[in-house]
Amino acid sequence: MVIQPGGTSVGGTAGTSSSAAIAIPPLSNGANPKWVHIAIISQDNGAVFLFGQSGVDDATQTNGIGLHPYGVDAIVNVAGNTHYKSIAITASTKYTMTPLAGITAGG
Repeated sequence: MVIQPGGTSVGGTAGTSSSAAIAIPPLSNGANPKWVHIAIISQDNGAVFLFGQSGVDDATQTNGIGLHPYGVDAIVNVAGNTHYKSIAITASTKYTMTPLAGITAGG
């Protein structure tokens, strides 16, 4: 699989309570990405990411993904979403999120 970064990565810290809604990092052309790459970069605990619009709410946890600690990463389809929230067991779980311009099977 070939993964093509399409914009600037953002870093953050997932705290013990849900964050405010954060804009998904845009592609270089300003458009919202269809895919993002999320990586946990601390060794504390994993985190949960919820995706939606600017009012993404913890009560609608149907569009989320959980990641374990120790360098685990995932590619997430965020098409139709503009914002995300994060939450973790400890207040110091660090992550990066990179918008992807494309994913090509094979490699």
